[in-house]
Amino acid sequence: SVLIIDDDVWIQRILSKTLSSFGFSPVHIASNGFSGIAKALEVKPRTLCSDMLDSESLEEKKSKRRLERLENRLQI
Repeated sequence: SVLIIDDDVWIQRILSKTLSSFGFSPVHIASNGFSGIAKALEVKPRTLCSDMLDSESLEEKKSKRRLERLENRLQI
C-alpha cells in the first residue's frame, strides 16, 4: 500500500491516479502531517509520498520528525 501526505487536493488526485496506474494498491491519503502519522500507524504503508520537506510551520516540522522516526519502525 501507499500513503500520500499532501495538503493540495490536486496533487493528491494526480499522485493517487498515477500510483494506481502503476499498480500501487491501496492508495491512502492524508491532508497533513498529523493525520498522516495516524494513517501510517493504522495502515502501515510500504511506500510514503509527502511534501513535508518544504514545511515552514513548527507543527509540520514536528510531524516530519515523527514520520522519519516512524519510517524506521515500519520499515517504509
